[in-house]
Amino acid sequence: MKNRFKRYYIEGVFVFLLFTIFAGAIIIILSLGTNSYRKLVERDNRVYDKHLGTSYVAAKIRGNDIEGAIAVGGFVEAEKEDGIETLHIYENIDGEWYDTRIYYYAGAIRELFTFKGNQMDPEDGIAVINAKAMKLLKTEEGIIISITDVWGNIDRMTVGIRSGKEVKP
Repeated sequence: MKNRFKRYYIEGVFVFLLFTIFAGAIIIILSLGTNSYRKLVERDNRVYDKHLGTSYVAAKIRGNDIEGAIAVGGFVEAEKEDGIETLHIYENIDGEWYDTRIYYYAGAIRELFTFKGNQMDPEDGIAVINAKAMKLLKTEEGIIISITDVWGNIDRMTVGIRSGKEVKP
């Protein structure tokens, strides 16, 4: 009787050890998979963040590329440099001229929709994309957009002005 009990006890311990080893292996494999997945998601987010700003600004330019509608210059007026590089997108709505300003200020690319020439403060704009810097440069080919994302990656894009007219300074 004691031999049977010892045999069943040893078999039970052996089954329990096998189950414990199997469960431990599953936990280790799942944790490795979770870590790999986290790294992939982080990498994808960095790539997304790198291209988001330039894609956003380029889409705004392309969507409003008509004669005289795009200008690069100062914050209040494109013709006057005031230390904040700004993309101005002008549009006429019901006889009134409006100015969509896209610029970098206080850690974010911001957008501000207002009357053309209206005196607004840079902090009045809505933060659209977090970034470290944005540079805009007018060239013969179009507008060069250079944005440094929150990770420190720099993305550059040249957007051609297809309206056939020269880009305003």
